[in-house]
Amino acid sequence: VLALATYLIVEAFDEPAYRGAYPRAARIVLPDQDRGIAYARNFCLDKAASWDCDACWILDDDLFDFTRREPNKRTRELVLAPDALRQAEEQLATHPPVALAGIPAAWNQKAPESISDNVNVYCCIHYRLDRLGSLRYRDSLRLGEDTDMALQAITTGAGTCRLNDFDYQM
Repeated sequence: VLALATYLIVEAFDEPAYRGAYPRAARIVLPDQDRGIAYARNFCLDKAASWDCDACWILDDDLFDFTRREPNKRTRELVLAPDALRQAEEQLATHPPVALAGIPAAWNQKAPESISDNVNVYCCIHYRLDRLGSLRYRDSLRLGEDTDMALQAITTGAGTCRLNDFDYQM
């Protein structure tokens, strides 16, 4: 069974609210404030690499109600986020290695297949740190940070995929 260590990485001004809402959760405060999503995600990736992790998940803080789609059915089963992430990792183990994998938001759930290759991944992202190499999030006003990162991965041949058996609300 895969164990997931969970950390809340927060801005200093948000830390008291997270401490109040999640008193037992391990929290890490970003060293710099108001630097944007690229800075925050790169900080998370650097932290995971410093812990010698092979892979990590980074989730935005506004995700809830993870569900698993039943194959060939229109029904969805509510699953706890850690269970959805574990099951998604098991699914990834059967897929050729990619640098980035994502679970789509419910409103962005389009593909009938279980895994779609070389797509943008947003908000709920699995990173294979050994495949990511030197790729970094960049502030990209034209494309958005997530699209820019996915295109970097695809361009280097590291690839991306979306795990369509799961989704979540935002």
